[in-house]
Amino acid sequence: MDYRINWKKQKITKLEKTENNEIGKNLNDEICMRRNRIKYTFFKIKMMIKFFFDAMYYQFFIYNRDKFRLEEPHDRTIMLFSSLLSLPTMAFFYLLLKENFDYSTPFIFFIAMYYAIHYLLDKYYVKKKKGIEIIRQKPLLLNSQRFSSFISWMVYPILAILLYYIIRYKDWLKFL
Repeated sequence: MDYRINWKKQKITKLEKTENNEIGKNLNDEICMRRNRIKYTFFKIKMMIKFFFDAMYYQFFIYNRDKFRLEEPHDRTIMLFSSLLSLPTMAFFYLLLKENFDYSTPFIFFIAMYYAIHYLLDKYYVKKKKGIEIIRQKPLLLNSQRFSSFISWMVYPILAILLYYIIRYKDWLKFL
């Protein structure tokens, strides 16, 4: 089965065999089919990661709205979310530069990296109003509020374990 992906609308449509369009007729069609399957796989992975991030955003938003009673809980959610994403990114880049180039990165670099992640998330969730759409959709992992809340807060220990293993087994970063 072959798929056609519309990247702008983020929809997947199936291509069907017709008399004029024989799929798999020659080698070029087979290569195109494989490329489309790979694109389809990456598209599905991208959508799963996006759904996971949306579910985490929703859980953090609910926590900030109910616990702190803020007028604008989206900003605090963005701060929490960007700190969550920037810590492993900072550790990875620090070790990458340290192991390959023997260069200790100054702290100001990490502040700039946090600001860049915060800016991108703020642009996506607040300025494009995707955060409001996510809150209306109420994305839940396995359609369970408890499971979504548990997983979204278990990301912190999972990232701590990931950081430990990145630092402990940093030899794999020596690829240059």
